[in-house]
Amino acid sequence: MRVAYGSSVVIDGMDLTVSNSEIVAVTGVNGAGKSTLLRCLAGSRRPAAGTLQVLGAPPRDDAASCRAGPGRCSDCWPGREPRQPCCG
Repeated sequence: MRVAYGSSVVIDGMDLTVSNSEIVAVTGVNGAGKSTLLRCLAGSRRPAAGTLQVLGAPPRDDAASCRAGPGRCSDCWPGREPRQPCCG
């Protein structure tokens, strides 16, 4: 995955796989791309190159519909276990 702001490349060549129920901490110095990575995972920023999948599908910037009322993750993310609460 590659993400840039204009000519400034923030993330280049990232490859990350997180297994179900695995916990990951994102750490690094200021300007390392942590927030940019999280924006991409949340669907509010698209990579300039490469692919990104969350729970087997491209991320969706659809937090408003998740917060609109009680729901399940399968409403927001295809393939997610239907009984799990959606978006915390």
